[in-house]
Amino acid sequence: MRRTPTKDKKLKPVNHLQATTAGGYITMMIPDTLNLQMKDMLREAIDHLVPPGPGSEAVRSALVFFIDHGYLEIVKYQEGEVKNLIRIMESMGIKFLGTIKDSASFPFEVVDIKTDEETVRNGRPVVQAYGSRTEHRAIKDGIVASVMRNGGGRTRVARIATNMPEAKRDGWVAEIEQQVIRIPHQELPSPLQHNSSPAQIAAHFKHTVLSALILITLAQNTPDWFIGRLFRFSSTSFHAVLSVKEAAYLNSSEIRDLHAECLQIVQLSPKSRVTVENAAYDKEEVQKEEEV
Repeated sequence: MRRTPTKDKKLKPVNHLQATTAGGYITMMIPDTLNLQMKDMLREAIDHLVPPGPGSEAVRSALVFFIDHGYLEIVKYQEGEVKNLIRIMESMGIKFLGTIKDSASFPFEVVDIKTDEETVRNGRPVVQAYGSRTEHRAIKDGIVASVMRNGGGRTRVARIATNMPEAKRDGWVAEIEQQVIRIPHQELPSPLQHNSSPAQIAAHFKHTVLSALILITLAQNTPDWFIGRLFRFSSTSFHAVLSVKEAAYLNSSEIRDLHAECLQIVQLSPKSRVTVENAAYDKEEVQKEEEV
């Protein structure tokens, strides 16, 4: 058997486990012998779980194998003996979802940092591993392949593929390391006194606002913070909305008066316009106004 060293430098035998994802029920344990190959182990695991015979195709079509550690690889059609794990599962009527090795057949080229000019390398679109959380996907021959960027200041992506499109939502799962603390609605503050100081007035307005809110996160770069950012109206987006001279969404006299007041408070003199026809930053219009 193959053996691997532990932290205390002892050798322990290697075993492969097959288990249900929901209940954790172990359905098979395969010792990793010296001559064992992944292709043979996979076929044995599928036949053990659903033996060939009448009705086996229908049962296998409902099964999904989740395989990690980069054992899977997208390859072109293979003649002769099929050794690719994805092709084996497809031929045996099994659905799969797992992490994928990098190869020439994978639809994306992943780099740590890319230049603005570099969009394609080795015939594949270039995806930068560093940056905010995002995903890119491609579909071919019934297989959905994607790269999901980790974000959070890390240079990390996951290559994932599946032949079960309904399972490929590309959503992020919160990995909570500690209990998430949320602050519920606070009570309304007491009425202000007529002789309240500026600090007391500011504190009163703060607690008035908090009484109408539920704080769902108390720190940045935490899992719950990233989830909350999906529904964000952050200071950056507020500045983009505010810093305009005219905009289609400033569609009433009350909103325009409030917009003008906010511009005066933050001391902004924007020159760009946002219209329904062109919501982009109108550089030519700004240049004309600057020339005038």
